[in-house]
Amino acid sequence: MLTKKQFMLLFCVFLFAAVIYQTQSVEALPFDNEYTDQSINPGEYLYDDYVLTTGDVLSGYFETVSETQGLDFFICDEADFIDWDGGGSATEYESATNMHTYGFSFTAPYSDTWYVVFDNTDGSLYITIDTAIDVNGDNTPFYSTSAYTYTEYGVVLEDEEYYFLSYTFSEGTVVGGHFSTFFSTDGLDFFICDESNFDDWVDGFTATGYSIEDEMHTSTIDDFTIPTTGTWYFVFYAENEVDTLTFSCGIEVDTSGVGSGIGDIGVSFIGIGALLLILLICCCVCRSRSKKKEPEWTQAPPTVDHYRAPVTPTTTTITQREIVRDRVLVICPYCGAKNEQGILRCHSCNAEL
Repeated sequence: MLTKKQFMLLFCVFLFAAVIYQTQSVEALPFDNEYTDQSINPGEYLYDDYVLTTGDVLSGYFETVSETQGLDFFICDEADFIDWDGGGSATEYESATNMHTYGFSFTAPYSDTWYVVFDNTDGSLYITIDTAIDVNGDNTPFYSTSAYTYTEYGVVLEDEEYYFLSYTFSEGTVVGGHFSTFFSTDGLDFFICDESNFDDWVDGFTATGYSIEDEMHTSTIDDFTIPTTGTWYFVFYAENEVDTLTFSCGIEVDTSGVGSGIGDIGVSFIGIGALLLILLICCCVCRSRSKKKEPEWTQAPPTVDHYRAPVTPTTTTITQREIVRDRVLVICPYCGAKNEQGILRCHSCNAEL
């Protein structure tokens, strides 16, 4: 039976695991301002304005429909925007020229209305653009290296292009993860395969894949146990996409089952929690059983056997005898002092007796 202290320890372990699981980075949150398939004619521009105080941060991303389309970009305050719109010059921040895709982050140096400008005034092509802007936050998909073994950020694919990651894994390794496109209108295909099947797929032949996902804006990569040691491919494919696609991903690798004969099982959070519980209980039980029992000292009531009978002290009786006898005294004829019989001179005047 668990003691109160052991129960509290178990509770803390589960709480810590739950926090780690919930804070693991997955797909991005929705952007504060997301606009897709916006059109900008040649000689025109598109803008968005925000009232910011000093220190506020504007961050975002845009992509044109294809790599053949480029767009100018800048951020400015209200006075400069009015000057620029009237044909004058402006102090520009985060400026870039002829960009197909672009990510930015701008901190307001002072309080004002700030303009985010997508400029096609010098262009000759009809532009289609997807834009995403956040205020005091960055909701682009980002996967932390503290939560995933391998990560990629901001990979750009055009229609029918693919991107792959390849690693050498041992049999029994469990892999999984997550991916997300930047814009909700973009879908991505995904699969895992070995080297032979990857080569067949690239050459246009039929291939065997695992953890397959089709046309997903955001998706968990199902756990897959590597059946044979070798090189394995994680393939991201922009199939039949009408415009540019940008995505990020995180790959998890668990080698704890290598060589253990564990089959193709998905280790869920509940399973991990149960395993932690079993291990912790076993540790507590083993610790209790292996602990040496300390001697228990009890105060027994006194008995006769615990004490020696007191020894009776030996008393020695000394009998004194008093001897009384008569004495004869001689009186000195000169001074009258009394002297013991037998002495020749007076003890007082020293006269001869």
